[in-house]
Amino acid sequence: MKMLLPILIATGLCALAPAVEVHSFELTDLIAQEQQVRTVQYPNGTKLMVQQHARPELWTSVRVISRQDSVRHRIFSLDMPSEQTGKMEEFFSYCKEAIKKEGGILESQAQVMNCSFKNDLSGQNGSGGSVSIIAVGDFDEEYLQELVARNFANFAPYQETRPYQAINVITAPNASKVSMHINYATLEQSLGTIGDLREKWVNAFVQEIYQQRMERVAKFFEKPWVHPTTRFLFPRHGYVQVQEEDARNILAVLLWQVEAMKKGGYSTEDFNENKMRMRSSLQYLYANEPYVDSMTLCDYYTDHCLHSDSIPSYGEFLDRSMDLIETISLSDINERLESFLSNENRSIELVYPEKAIDVVLQNDDVEHLLEVVKDVADFYEEGMLPDDAILLLANHDLSKKSTPRFLGPPLKSEARPLPISLANDVKPVADNLAEYSPDLFWQLPLSGQDAKLITYIISNMAEKSIFQLMFEKKDMEKKGDKIRHVHPMRFMGFVFADHYLKKCVRQIKKSSFKWNPLIEGVVKNMKTEYANNNLMQYVPGFAKLLNVNSEQVVAFIEKKDFEGLFRFLM
Repeated sequence: MKMLLPILIATGLCALAPAVEVHSFELTDLIAQEQQVRTVQYPNGTKLMVQQHARPELWTSVRVISRQDSVRHRIFSLDMPSEQTGKMEEFFSYCKEAIKKEGGILESQAQVMNCSFKNDLSGQNGSGGSVSIIAVGDFDEEYLQELVARNFANFAPYQETRPYQAINVITAPNASKVSMHINYATLEQSLGTIGDLREKWVNAFVQEIYQQRMERVAKFFEKPWVHPTTRFLFPRHGYVQVQEEDARNILAVLLWQVEAMKKGGYSTEDFNENKMRMRSSLQYLYANEPYVDSMTLCDYYTDHCLHSDSIPSYGEFLDRSMDLIETISLSDINERLESFLSNENRSIELVYPEKAIDVVLQNDDVEHLLEVVKDVADFYEEGMLPDDAILLLANHDLSKKSTPRFLGPPLKSEARPLPISLANDVKPVADNLAEYSPDLFWQLPLSGQDAKLITYIISNMAEKSIFQLMFEKKDMEKKGDKIRHVHPMRFMGFVFADHYLKKCVRQIKKSSFKWNPLIEGVVKNMKTEYANNNLMQYVPGFAKLLNVNSEQVVAFIEKKDFEGLFRFLM
């Protein structure tokens, strides 16, 4: 028995050729809709979506969406043990009162009975004319419907009294800095066919890359970029916070970056980085689909509720999405960019502190700034500059690391150039660690099928007896052969980022018959990659994923104590 298990596991952790699973479908095929969700529509437009899902048992996840349009919405979140009914009553009461309030950015969290109610504001300020409630878990459905009916069935949400404006400058009592929102609504896409799903992912790519580019600009000037709404799969609107005196200059840079995107489109680097992120998110969910919990399903339904009227089956959505994002190219994204970045699709909002010394920018100022930045861009293409040029980036694209050049009146706060790494300046790999991007780790291949196979192997080793594993020897070996190409750090990252698999490894540790071949396979592969100088560059991303100290990881690698690293991660 001892001799068989090393073959069982080691074959799954050491080699080089990937396996690819191919799904056959047509873009015109209908996509299966979620059948487990029950919907109650109230006369006032409030919608309740409910699904019983006992993983974990006696647990409830609730999301309340107050939506005004495709950009402006609030999301309130609650995750709690089902028996704590008092907290749910407090939660719905809090949501109702918060939605009724006019204007102002609400506190990011409200503590009620030791339960954290997340109140996330996305996009522009303003409450919704419609409310949706999504509830998933193991709970008393009649009691939940009674609470919803009591709070929302006859509820008239606050309606925006001021007309919608593409440019809006307001004040908020709780604000300490100026919040600057430059939003482009995600292009809507109904979900009836697989082709529709592909279009939805194209729109998601367009929005995601835009958000990443704007965040990069904010970080360039060392300004905080705020993601007010927890993201599940589809992108969310973020915003930058600045001091009052910096508002005009930073807004000019952000608007200039939009002009750069209009003129040059998205870069290959932008596209590839975001495709890797989306692929990794889908791979993780795809591998854990059999064990999906109520919180994940609730967030999934919320994502779709925000952007469409239909909800695809969770399993089929992941299955098809894994294949579809591989068919999307940079040209697909850039073709959609013109309509996405159109002036008609844009909204700008500046939220100043209520006690601001001087609200520097008004609507007219922002409109003038838009014209000036566009003029600067046009003149710069011809090598000329107008007299009132306020700010210009020498290279139009901050996605590349470079030093900005400023023209016109000097900035009040000097921008620091990004660090430039010299390719010929060779240092020891550990000392050079800071120069490695965390994204390098995500470039290590791990397909959705790889993730499912790893989950299958680890969970079966933990849950089945040695005798049972003996009968499955051939099947396990075949599955192990298909993940030989997975880098050991990618393998460990996937396993230890998953609470269930981490628990499985601890269970495996209790049996030397199971533990020895597992750790021997990992150590062997780590030694091979160490000899090939193929470990250190992945430490930043690996450490970030697992929320561990990168210096500790480096110490294990430098000592070649790979078993110690594996135990440390447990």
